[in-house]
Amino acid sequence: MNNSTLIPALAVVATMLVNGCSGGASKGAGAGAPVLVAPAIVTNVPVQIDPPPVGHVMPYTTVTIRPQVGGVLSEVHFQEGQEVKKGDLLFTIDPRPMQAALDAARAVLARDQAQLENAKIQFNREQKTV
Repeated sequence: MNNSTLIPALAVVATMLVNGCSGGASKGAGAGAPVLVAPAIVTNVPVQIDPPPVGHVMPYTTVTIRPQVGGVLSEVHFQEGQEVKKGDLLFTIDPRPMQAALDAARAVLARDQAQLENAKIQFNREQKTV
């Protein structure tokens, strides 16, 4: 590049730099962002902390509890969130329907045993007559 082309190129670059860095000087002296001023005052400001939810709570382990028999729960022996251990009583199932079923099964057993004794007696009578 020779001096005849270098000088005009430097002039163009210098003009661009001056116009680019002037910050709008063509609008008038002192043009820029307005600054607002207010006096400082002392006052009470209410403190309100409203943090947004930032996480999730997850249990270490979970278990599924299934009864061995069905029924209506009559009592709950723990509070929600309470730590429980193996063997702790958690619920009481209403025992009345199961007790009624047990009593009915015992009655059927007693009837069947009586019928068995009667059948043995009838069988022995038949054997003596033959």
